Amino acid sequence: MSLQQAYQQSQALKNLVADAQENQRLFQTALAIEGLPRHYSTHAAGIVLSDQPLTDTVALQSGGDGIEQTQFAMGNVEALGLLKMDFLGLRNLSILASTLSYVQKQTGQAINPATIPLDDPDTLALFARGDTNGVFQFESSGIKAVLRQLGPSSFEDVVAVNALYRPGPMENIDTFVARKHGQEPISYPAPALEPILAPTYGVLVYQEQVMQVASVMGGFSLGEADLLRRAMSKKKGGRVSG
Repeated sequence: MSLQQAYQQSQALKNLVADAQENQRLFQTALAIEGLPRHYSTHAAGIVLSDQPLTDTVALQSGGDGIEQTQFAMGNVEALGLLKMDFLGLRNLSILASTLSYVQKQTGQAINPATIPLDDPDTLALFARGDTNGVFQFESSGIKAVLRQLGPSSFEDVVAVNALYRPGPMENIDTFVARKHGQEPISYPAPALEPILAPTYGVLVYQEQVMQVASVMGGFSLGEADLLRRAMSKKKGGRVSG
């Protein structure tokens, strides 16, 4: 309820406001600031990029550690045409780097993780057992249970688990597992969607698949499909125009 609505519906509030000039000034000030942001915060990993000085495009203010930050929220920054990207700093990468360094010191052998094949059977077996402590996004008990339930046999299965274990797609985990193991027939909402959904057993798993479906079934351009994807991921209502 807004302050104006409360004022209209509450005789006690009307009396309080009319009781003193100070109360009237306080109420008018409250009406003026109602709905405005009460504080600002800093995104943990958001970086705004531009090929021009940011001061030519957006208002800035001093943030923590002497780093400038925008005075606009994410959506407004993007509406101005600026690129916002999230760069995560992961402790897991530091642990991995330290491990590789220790291995090289003790054995004299340098290991490059990029040379480990994506179909390495021993690595896939670790995932299938849910033995994933220290693996980013695969450490929770819930996702370990899904890994054991699915038994990934390829890198694509591991990627699919990561995408499925999120609000919304989680509802399709049982269907995905059953179809992978041949316990449920694979079906498609329309024949035209088979090339898009075949790699994931007829289940919508990735946002890119949502974009492709919108393009094939709705005639959306890729730009329009991306707007739809973003609206769905942010749970925002509205329409896509073009």
